[in-house]
Amino acid sequence: MATTQVMGLGSGFLDNTLFDNLKKVQEETIIEPLTKKMQTNLDKQTSLTEIMTLIEQLKTNVKKFTDGDTYNQRKATTTGEGITATISPGIPVQDITVEVHQLAKNDLTQLGKKYESRDSTFSTSNTSLKFNHNGKDYQIDILAGETLADVAQKITDTTDGAVMGIIMKTGGNEPYQLMIQSKDTGEANRIYFGNTATSGLVGGGALNGSFDLTVKDANGNDKTLNININTTSSSTTQNNAAAIVKAIEDAMSADPDLKGLLDDGTFNIGLVNDGKGFIINDSRGLDFEISNGAGDFSRFGITEGVKSAGTDDFTGSTTVKGGAVGGWIAVGNIRLDLSLITSASNTAEQNLTALVDEINNAGGNVQAKAVDGRLVLNDTAGYGNVQIILDADNTAQENADIASKLGITGGFHMSTASFLADAGITNVQRAQDAKFSWNGIEISRSTNTVDDVVSGISVELTKEHTGTDHSVIRITRDDDDIFKGIDEFVKTYNELISKIEEETRYDEKTKIAGNLNGESAITGIRSTLKNILNFTAGTGLSVSISSYGFSFDDEGRLKIDEKTLKDKFKEDPELAIAFFKGGEFTVGGFEIAKRDVNGEVIEGEFERIGGTKTTIDGLFTQFSDAIEKMITGSNSTLKSFEQSLKDDYDRVKTDKENQQSRLDERMEATRARMNAYDAMISKMTQAQQTLQQMINASSGNS
Repeated sequence: MATTQVMGLGSGFLDNTLFDNLKKVQEETIIEPLTKKMQTNLDKQTSLTEIMTLIEQLKTNVKKFTDGDTYNQRKATTTGEGITATISPGIPVQDITVEVHQLAKNDLTQLGKKYESRDSTFSTSNTSLKFNHNGKDYQIDILAGETLADVAQKITDTTDGAVMGIIMKTGGNEPYQLMIQSKDTGEANRIYFGNTATSGLVGGGALNGSFDLTVKDANGNDKTLNININTTSSSTTQNNAAAIVKAIEDAMSADPDLKGLLDDGTFNIGLVNDGKGFIINDSRGLDFEISNGAGDFSRFGITEGVKSAGTDDFTGSTTVKGGAVGGWIAVGNIRLDLSLITSASNTAEQNLTALVDEINNAGGNVQAKAVDGRLVLNDTAGYGNVQIILDADNTAQENADIASKLGITGGFHMSTASFLADAGITNVQRAQDAKFSWNGIEISRSTNTVDDVVSGISVELTKEHTGTDHSVIRITRDDDDIFKGIDEFVKTYNELISKIEEETRYDEKTKIAGNLNGESAITGIRSTLKNILNFTAGTGLSVSISSYGFSFDDEGRLKIDEKTLKDKFKEDPELAIAFFKGGEFTVGGFEIAKRDVNGEVIEGEFERIGGTKTTIDGLFTQFSDAIEKMITGSNSTLKSFEQSLKDDYDRVKTDKENQQSRLDERMEATRARMNAYDAMISKMTQAQQTLQQMINASSGNS
């Protein structure tokens, strides 16, 4: 078993204390200087990091002033009610006068019929609601027994939300009412209920032609109007479409029995497809006819014929098929045995003719006719609908054949025209474009948010002006961020200079030096930045930082007189921007008002005539360049210094580790030698003691 040898047992003085003292002397002489050197290096790195952090902050402050957008900030104030405005940077300083003649609105129509609840039955008859929105025809099929909520949702779903069915609670015993509203504003979003005919693209250039328009007046009588169009070769598509609309309106206005229909919105003529087409609409759902087209009629974009939304009470869901059909049905007050009317050998035409003849010859309150192979029925007793009953004794197969082969379904059936008359549709708000003037120029838009008159200016129209009322948008410079930024720059600059002085100081009395004392990479920063602050800009300009309120106090700190800065900036913003940012500036000459392509003065904009151009190296551009050289890239001054400190630290650390290793080896060797010496001394001591004992014995001493 190994034992631990304790030094000094033999000699009494070659012990551990002597060894430890010897090792301590060696470490103090060789290792501790290296440890102190490493700590000094770390202190320098810490101080350098703090300085570089402040320079990064200064870089951020400076960068703002090398960006042109900093100097292009604007603010808008609006006088008078009617508009609000937001603007983008760089908009010329100016005043804009806006007069709002008409706000954009969406279309809102109410159905006069009211209901007890949202779940009330909307209609006891099968019918359809037809309307045109934004040039597209829609048909909402309404089934008997569907609720008010069902129909409202159908309208929204069928149009993908472009037209919304909205249930409003208006009060009373039956407080619920259906409102139909266009989602978007603008003339193009009008909703035309009933019967509509929409043209295609109207031809441009000279348009010379005519057609007859036959409509029903307020008394239900047919009136035929001759519509003549004569335009010039310079007419656009929009001009010609508008001319057709005006010609129809003029013709109807000239007839007392039709003018009222036009005035109250029963009959409508409007523009569609960005004004390149037109629409004719009878909101009653009644038929009208276009005929006798002549001249350039083919370029009007519309075809001849009867335009109908469906004035028939019932139209078969399918064309009538041939063959036998069994079962009984009641049509109005007429009861029919279908097995006697149809037969296995009948063609489709024979079955349809037999049905029509049987109904008409029965002398009941329903009139039948064949239209495009389908059975069509109309009430003749004034009920406004036709009732069809499938006999209770019919088999399921018979009822299925009645539906599939004859297109007949049970229930009450009402025409679109009858439904519209019964529903009491009233247009509460007509969709219209916004109309306003912009510095006297008349403009229209489909919305009240207008951002395309002048790029960078967005206006919200909020109220129509009356009489001489108007609003003024006053666009001025917004230099507050510039002044705040300069305050931040001065603050950060002074913090940086103070930090540099702290880290490079040397106190003669205390003999205490800063961590970076004597480091030229650091001491040069202050002189570099101060030299930039002392520059004078441009030939013939004689402007310096003092011109804008900058100065140094007794301790060398930068300060700013804000009043001087603001006054000088306001006096000549162009020169101030050139001084701070840099660029080309014209010395001398004079300014005149800038004019547009029509020769009109552009308010608030000027151009300089004459003078001499000079180039200015901007204050903050110089700062930015200097800072880039200090901290950007591996070859920059401070990055190189930082790397040299790290490299030096690594070298000292490696040297310390090597020295420690060699010292440890030497001390172990010394320990071994001391142990050997101690053993020798111990042996000699024992021999001496033995000899002494022998001497004592021979002399009689015990």
